[in-house]
Amino acid sequence: LAPPATRGAAWVWDLGTMLLSYIANPASSSRMRKSAVGCLELVAHCIDSSVPVLAAEYAKDHSKELTSRRLLPFKNVEYTIGAAEALSFFLRLSPPVLCWSVELSAIVSDALELAKLDEAVLLAQLPPSRSVTPQSLTCVRVACMHMLCGLVMMEDAHEAHATERERLRAQGEAKAEEAAKIGAAGAEPMQVEGAQAAPEREQKAPVQPQPAAAGADGAAPAAAAAAPNTTSQSSPAAAATPGATDSKAAPASAPAPAPPPAAAAAGVASA
Repeated sequence: LAPPATRGAAWVWDLGTMLLSYIANPASSSRMRKSAVGCLELVAHCIDSSVPVLAAEYAKDHSKELTSRRLLPFKNVEYTIGAAEALSFFLRLSPPVLCWSVELSAIVSDALELAKLDEAVLLAQLPPSRSVTPQSLTCVRVACMHMLCGLVMMEDAHEAHATERERLRAQGEAKAEEAAKIGAAGAEPMQVEGAQAAPEREQKAPVQPQPAAAGADGAAPAAAAAAPNTTSQSSPAAAATPGATDSKAAPASAPAPAPPPAAAAAGVASA
């Protein structure tokens, strides 16, 4: 153990803060980050504290910075690996020093997207670069998997997922009930409207004449209605009919033949 004077020294806490800044910096290499983690464990042991206690003090002031580093869109291999390893360190601490948030959920979604893609598919989707190789993309996927494993250790994350599932389930049930109520409310006015529209249609319908009854009773009115027309139409024909009938019954007498010229002369002389 360190001497009592060293335990309460301010520079020891400053040293711990500096080491945590190296760990949280995405630009730090993996080798530097591992060395900083080892030194931080030694500092925590010297001051009779623990790494989670030191990290909690640092995360209290830098939580927004830690949870605002999105992994997508993809920037470069070194940055993505550094950001994933830095966040993985804080997620693996117990008790947890970070709380579940919307920003953290977005980073987890990015890590899951990178981890599940094959190197060849991921290489085809990224812009061409000398640093982007199948081997480097494998390191990116491994770093994302480690971060997701650290997330599994967070009790806060489990509670958040359970709460989110309950919220989504209740929201889905509420939407289903609302849709059922809207459907039932829409069906009743349609039925009432149809019942009210039926009398209106009956009142607005034009009165059509009833067809004449078949049989002897219906023949007399039809004949009576047609009688004047028949008489008026046959009157001129009836006026011409007697002459035509007489000419057929008694033909007109033929004119007398003219007398011969001698007889005509004798008659003139006697006169």
